[in-house]
Amino acid sequence: MKMEDYALFIKETLDRYKGKYKHEPLKNLPVYNDQTVICGYLRPITEDYRITLPGCSALLGKWREENPGIATGTFQVTRERTEKWLDEHIIGRDDRILFLIVALDGQFLGHIGFSSFDYQEKACEVDAVLRGVKDIQPGLMGYALNSLICWGHNDLQLEKITLKVFADNTHAIQFYQRCGFQVVQLIPLVKVALPSEEKWEIRSQLQGIVAERYYTEMIYKGMGVL
Repeated sequence: MKMEDYALFIKETLDRYKGKYKHEPLKNLPVYNDQTVICGYLRPITEDYRITLPGCSALLGKWREENPGIATGTFQVTRERTEKWLDEHIIGRDDRILFLIVALDGQFLGHIGFSSFDYQEKACEVDAVLRGVKDIQPGLMGYALNSLICWGHNDLQLEKITLKVFADNTHAIQFYQRCGFQVVQLIPLVKVALPSEEKWEIRSQLQGIVAERYYTEMIYKGMGVL
């Protein structure tokens, strides 16, 4: 498949999951545990989330406030800002999708997604991994990640899946290693102050500036469970 055709294929596939094709059924991904018993599902955040997922933006904002280390930026969380992020950076992007992690009883427990597709390499990054509700269904995040990876390989035809995590987040790095990811490299970051936000940004050339923090880039090598 040519790069242009693959880019269109990804856009159309993600748009279907994001509910942009009307009169199509909602597309959830099943989540299985180690005994291949379904233990939840991944529910895509769709274009009509304000109607079909009432309270979604407030819940995501709450989780963001409770877990400030998940994102590269520090800012005041508001419903309007969360909805703007969903509209522009999730629903509005051709190369990004976000799923809510849902228990069998319907409770929302976290979120996970894909972003930053490289159409030439058929690659993308695992994105926005967050357990919003703690101490329920141990192992759920690993099962959800495996479900996402299976979907990526089988449906999106991905040949390479990577992620970035702050290098000082050893707990997360160990989690990803248990899920089949291996460390590739460290990526230097610098802090940038904006009018309403402070954020960490990648700088390929620091030009004499000392890196204040690092990303650990990791790549999925598999565990024979796909």
